[in-house]
Amino acid sequence: MALIDCSECGKPISDKAKACPHCGAPVSKKITLSESEKKGKGTIAAIVLLFLFILVGTIVYGMYATSTGNSGVFEVWGLTHYTDESGNEFWFNDKSGNPVRMKTRDGTQSWFDKYGNVKHIKMPNGKDIWYDEYGNVIPK
Repeated sequence: MALIDCSECGKPISDKAKACPHCGAPVSKKITLSESEKKGKGTIAAIVLLFLFILVGTIVYGMYATSTGNSGVFEVWGLTHYTDESGNEFWFNDKSGNPVRMKTRDGTQSWFDKYGNVKHIKMPNGKDIWYDEYGNVIPK
């Protein structure tokens, strides 16, 4: 039991009383949320808004990638991805235009340095070929 002030006469009364014993005014029962309940509702609202923002962003980005015919995934890192009509895939550096990676239909993969020189080739049979900065094969 806690004492509260009467809304009419201002004298202290029990929070369990139905009316003020001094002036007879009815005691209004105010329902208030505690600070932790308020914070909990705010956190849930923030999480829901964040989820909706991510969902809408993903849908819009997917529509953009589909409409341009570009996978678009690698554009985040400054790379452009391209697949030719034969199924070969290429990744290019957006700043220099040099190739970064190439994957052919037969499974051969090649990686390039920032100048467009081949650095590593992985053959479909699992064999790796490495090159130094002058384009010479590095024996392994």
